[in-house]
Amino acid sequence: MSSNKSGLKIQSGGAFGASMIFGTWVLILRGVTLPGYFVTIITSFTGFLGLLIYAIITGKKSSFLNVLKHKKLIRLIALVALFEAVQKALFVLAFQLAILNGGSVFIPVIRAFIGIITPIIAIFVAKKDFSFRYLIYGVLATLGAVVIFSWKGLDAGGRVSYVALLFATISVVVLSVEYIFQRFMAIEMSLSKQLESNVVTYQAIFSAVFLSPLIIYFLSTSRSAHMNIGVQILFISVFGLTHVALAFILRLNALRYITASQGVIIGYIEQVVSISLSILFLKEAINIGFVIGAVLIIGSAIAAGVHSARPK
Repeated sequence: MSSNKSGLKIQSGGAFGASMIFGTWVLILRGVTLPGYFVTIITSFTGFLGLLIYAIITGKKSSFLNVLKHKKLIRLIALVALFEAVQKALFVLAFQLAILNGGSVFIPVIRAFIGIITPIIAIFVAKKDFSFRYLIYGVLATLGAVVIFSWKGLDAGGRVSYVALLFATISVVVLSVEYIFQRFMAIEMSLSKQLESNVVTYQAIFSAVFLSPLIIYFLSTSRSAHMNIGVQILFISVFGLTHVALAFILRLNALRYITASQGVIIGYIEQVVSISLSILFLKEAINIGFVIGAVLIIGSAIAAGVHSARPK
């Protein structure tokens, strides 16, 4: 019994650590001038290498290769990886623009808002498992967005990149579409009895491959505009190991011990960390309108996630 409790504490700490890692993107991108798609290629590829090494060390090499026998699953992994590559490249680009021109503190809030509104609309349209609580959560999140916009929450610091906010919004919409195909992939993964860690590993390399043709475009058009490319690639590679490989390993191992509701709550630590780092290190200014709106949006997102995670 005590060993189970200690295991729970360790794995909960791992999930917490994964969310903390995901939330530090704003600091990593602060000194990176390479395009968002280039950053995504590097992190996806080095993340793949880290996950592959993990599979070999933990004796999952045979099961990793076994995934290739399931053609339908491979097609779904490739499709999910395509959406993942696009949304991540847009997300990185949004943060880079916001770091340069202001507004990085709003990107986590926008991702949380779109992330709660999109599935609520989908559930309502499908008329499946919809409850009045979802409507309340959606209204509260929308109220939070209205407060931020109407109370000059976006203009607190006088510097906001609205283009960055647009890219952030598009990235979450793409992510929402990705989630739909992830559900089909999860079903096929369960039917074929494949490990999620192996599937994520293939997803990482597919994401890198889909974006790799853009390297030719980068080398032929904008290479000279970036300083210390080799140093930047090395820097990003290290964080590909931590933010893709290590974070996913911590999260996947934690899911065996924590409940779905706990996973939802811990997952939103990423948004809180990202906002805090933007305020502390990028000197992003906020006001009471932003605070109230952010609390309403993130709080509603957590509540909706916990509600949907409860057994029916």
